[in-house]
Amino acid sequence: MKHTLNVNREVDVIKIAICGRIRSGKDTAAEHLYIKYGFDRIAFADALKRTVSEIFPWMIGPNKPRALLQQYGQLMREIDDSVWIKHAERKVNGTIDFRVNTGSDRIGIVITDLRNPVEYDWARANGFTLIRVTAPDDVRIARAIKAGDDFTVHDLCHETELAIDTFEVDNEVQNDGTVDELKAQIDAILSQLEVSNA
Repeated sequence: MKHTLNVNREVDVIKIAICGRIRSGKDTAAEHLYIKYGFDRIAFADALKRTVSEIFPWMIGPNKPRALLQQYGQLMREIDDSVWIKHAERKVNGTIDFRVNTGSDRIGIVITDLRNPVEYDWARANGFTLIRVTAPDDVRIARAIKAGDDFTVHDLCHETELAIDTFEVDNEVQNDGTVDELKAQIDAILSQLEVSNA
């Protein structure tokens, strides 16, 4: 997507939003975009995690308090369905402005945690390419256990997890192999995006 700015120059902005169930490999894909291509990583849950850790510091330990994050996130969405989107949108716009003001001609933004229909609609309306990362349930559960996540089977079936399967995405990658295989799939998608943006 090209953006014409008041400084009379065009800047290429590639915006990607990644969706996928718990421990499917979303963060690994986003980290690859960050390390190899210099993308800025933003999550809808950044503000959620920050506020939960400030309000409930005694509940934050070495393991991700998945149920607490899901419940708190949903409660805040009952007040304002777009609360986490608004935080992420400010961060996206601020990052683009910062990159433009520091002379970048090519900007990459990756949202690492698209999960619900409101986030999906926002990402579509704002020119994001959507990538779904999938992995078999047994692989995802093994990864969650290995990472020490605090979760239950109920967390794996939370409404924010189930909505992901209904999204129409631009690309889908299967992450049931090695990390290098996942990275190769992401590289191929980025190559296509760079060609279409040229």
